[in-house]
Amino acid sequence: MTELTRAALGWSPYYMSQLEIEELETLTPARIATVHRDRVVGFSEIGTLELTLDA
Repeated sequence: MTELTRAALGWSPYYMSQLEIEELETLTPARIATVHRDRVVGFSEIGTLELTLDA
């Protein structure tokens, strides 16, 4: 996978304005790519993320 930027993932100043400084320091913005029954897969600047959902 090629290196992604926030802009390439659709990030805009509008989304940035909705976050607090603390959130920007601790959270990783990601674009959800696929949704499965018990997990979602997203793309971010740090790579592919796979998140498990609670039942």
